[in-house]
Amino acid sequence: MWGRGLPECGGVGREFVERRLRIRIPAGIEDGAQLRVSGEGDVGERGGAPGDLLLDVAVQPEPRDPRLVRYLALALFISAVALLVAYVLLH
Repeated sequence: MWGRGLPECGGVGREFVERRLRIRIPAGIEDGAQLRVSGEGDVGERGGAPGDLLLDVAVQPEPRDPRLVRYLALALFISAVALLVAYVLLH
């Protein structure tokens, strides 16, 4: 992103500055879609209005079997409870 009025601009009237933005990604967006964030792009030369920021979306593929993750989480939970009960009973 470019800021205005900084002495390090080299006469252009803007300087590169990094920023973090929180962007809401709509549910169901497809891979390869493009999002437009109004007013968050580069500032125009000599104090011009900022443009739009364009984001290319890359959607991660879903796991092959989402039930597997649940089963593994359940198995780990049951194991942890069993270890806790065994610890309490033995001490």
